[in-house]
Amino acid sequence: MKDALGSEIIIGNYYGHSRCQNGLNTIHIGEAIRVTDNGTLRLKVVNTKRGAYLNVSDSLVPRKPVSVKAVLVFPVDVEEVR
Repeated sequence: MKDALGSEIIIGNYYGHSRCQNGLNTIHIGEAIRVTDNGTLRLKVVNTKRGAYLNVSDSLVPRKPVSVKAVLVFPVDVEEVR
């Protein structure tokens, strides 16, 4: 399975996922824990940010892993975002 940059997704590496819905931005950064057959990636989230426009701030980290489309994730250096 490939990420947004066309690179193979590596389980255990960290990836980011961003979405905008009704003007609210949500950014999840987490460890890849599983890729499913239908192209979904499970992330064990370590950092979440939410906000509108340019005003984003830290938010509560979900207790359960999140599922996102694998093609929409991008690799991150987790040390830079903690």
